[in-house]
Amino acid sequence: MPPPVSFLPPGESDDSDPADRYARQRLLPWWDQDRLAAARVVVAGAGAVGNEALKLLALIGVGEIVVVDFDTVSPSNLSRTVLFRTEDVGRPKAELAARRTREINPEVHVAAIDGDIGRDLGLATLAGADVVLGGLDSVNARWILNRRCQQAGVPWINAGITASDVQVSRHVPGDGACYECTFTEGMARRFNERYSCTGLVRRTPDRTVPTTAIGASVVAGLMVHDALRFLHDPATGLQAGQRQTLLLDGYRQFLDDLPVDPDCPAHTEPVRDWVTTDHDPATTTARELAFAAGLPEATRMDLTFELILSFTCPGCGVTENIGRPTVAVYEEEILCPTCRQERVVARGTRIPLDGPLGGQPLASLGVPPHDLVAVGIGDRPGTWLETGGSSPWRSSPSRPTHRHPEIALTGAQR
Repeated sequence: MPPPVSFLPPGESDDSDPADRYARQRLLPWWDQDRLAAARVVVAGAGAVGNEALKLLALIGVGEIVVVDFDTVSPSNLSRTVLFRTEDVGRPKAELAARRTREINPEVHVAAIDGDIGRDLGLATLAGADVVLGGLDSVNARWILNRRCQQAGVPWINAGITASDVQVSRHVPGDGACYECTFTEGMARRFNERYSCTGLVRRTPDRTVPTTAIGASVVAGLMVHDALRFLHDPATGLQAGQRQTLLLDGYRQFLDDLPVDPDCPAHTEPVRDWVTTDHDPATTTARELAFAAGLPEATRMDLTFELILSFTCPGCGVTENIGRPTVAVYEEEILCPTCRQERVVARGTRIPLDGPLGGQPLASLGVPPHDLVAVGIGDRPGTWLETGGSSPWRSSPSRPTHRHPEIALTGAQR
């Protein structure tokens, strides 16, 4: 019988421990399993791409994962998702995906947020990640995730898939093009289909893309590989603002440097410093949070997302306080329930603490656990506060202390 073939470099031997779960990957010269065990990754979307990404992250041994999805399993998911079963139809994707991921590797901490990335994923939770993986299926969802990652100062990797190609792009706040910089006329048209001329949400049918589990596997593999390179060394893999395209018909590959839009409205300065609190937004009002943080003289609270503050009917003269995120208010709500006239919309990100919204629980305004809000006096710079509640991260700091110096932000005040 011929000797077994070795793929190791000449003169090297395989001295790995066969009892070590990660023995084979430790043989890679650039691999640092301890670094991966300390890493935190958010997976946005638990559909076909998200399933494959979660599977790979668990097999590799990434330490902490938070998966976010508001949807439930449908029969059409079953041909493209490795983590779901027939009996799972109708059940929440995020919770199921987290449980099945833990079954793959019990050493990995996996938490689920059964909710929307824009309304239920707190900015401090997002800021606690080393990198975010976007397995999303719409321009609107990617736009929201890009905006939130820009605010949190967290790099994210976007995966896109069609019937004939897959794309992966890396977006780093403050470096290179962000996702919104890449908006084409077609993307803007699809984005605006979701909203009325007054900026409220339309009830439109979801777009479906023809695809198979193969495409999802390919693009998730590329996305997770780039995340691994980034976690080891941000200078490796795709560069900030680069996009990799793989054509599944013809097997061609392209690498693009995406152009930066200098006027892109998503380019905002991330929140870098904040004070942590243990006040759950479900039971704490804006006024109570300011007082508890030692800021009783504060007159306002600023949010990181836009609210519909009120509707005023020009016919009846009646003003209705709304206090809900713009992305959660539907266009039919603009009509006056009495006279059916279209009402005037007041929107903004600022809540006067002495007004009616200042006395409502923060959660009723759309503020999730571990979100960031700023309280201040008049127009003076405010103090950023982190809301409390249950954290999906296993370790307590909101912001990872092991982030590479090239992308490190100053830590939260403790």
